[in-house]
Parts: sequence; structure tokens; C-alpha cells
Amino acid sequence: MTVTGEEKDMMKNKFELIPVCTLVYGPEGFQMIGETPEGLLGLGIMGEGKVTGPLLNGIVLRGTQDWSLVRRDGIHRPECRAVMKTHDDAIIQLSYNGFMDLGPDGYEQRKAGVRNGPYHPRTMIRMLTESEAYAWVNRTPFLGIGLLEYGSPPTVTYDIYQISTPPPGA
Repeated sequence: MTVTGEEKDMMKNKFELIPVCTLVYGPEGFQMIGETPEGLLGLGIMGEGKVTGPLLNGIVLRGTQDWSLVRRDGIHRPECRAVMKTHDDAIIQLSYNGFMDLGPDGYEQRKAGVRNGPYHPRTMIRMLTESEAYAWVNRTPFLGIGLLEYGSPPTVTYDIYQISTPPPGA
């Protein structure tokens, strides 16, 4: 089978989602900031979490900050910064932002302190490290597919995927 130039060009735009890890953690506290011109703002402080997977294993260190902005249309915009310690003691900074649909009445429910769910956050993740063993994370975008459950205790779970694209010049 011969691949035409047009087909080669189409193949250059292909990407693959490669499983990296699953991250699980939960909140230790929440500070409501209140209604702002951009929406309902709060800050969640997360406890220690667990990282397991084919490419990354370790823990999320206690103290992750998860800023929560709920727009008036019920869209939640998380913005998070965390520190991961791998099983072999490398330190990786992880940050993400994205969105989660709380439903059309999500703003009013959050304002009233109601936490339903489960919810399914979708995030774009970046990681940074000085570790040579994990230098690949510095050049890689990641996608987080999440699940937020308000059980006892509440938990956030993210399946994290590397977005793999052809190398430069390919």
C-alpha cells in the first residue's frame, strides 16, 4: 500500500492519548471568598494524595491549592497547583485548569452550600521538574479526565493522559 502526500500530511496531525497515572486526593478545608464580578470564588486546600500508573507513581503532597470559580451559568473553573513526589523521590510541580459543568442551577446551589455530584472535571495539565529521569514531563501537555464525588470523605480522581504528537519536523 502506498501512502500519498496528502495522506502523509493528514497523518502528521494525528495524536495519541497515552495513560500516565491516576491521581486521587481529597480536601482538608475550604475557604469561601464569596461573590466576585467573575463568579463565586473559593479556595480548597487538599490533603495528601496518591499517584499510581504506568509512567508516574508516588504521592501528591499535602497543601495543594485548588482555586474554585463558579460562573453564573453553572460552569466551575478549577485552577490548581500541586506538588508530586515520585516513588524515587523526584519532585514534580503539577498545575491544571479546566472546566466542570455543575448544571444550570450550579451557581445558586454552590452559593447555598449545596454539594451534589458526581461531577466530571476536564483539565489541561502541565508538569515541571528538575529531575533528569522525568524531564519528559517538561515538554509534554497532559489531559485530565476527572471524577469529583462528595462522599465521606469527598474525593477527586483524575486519570491523566499524555497528549502525544509527532516530533518537530515529522
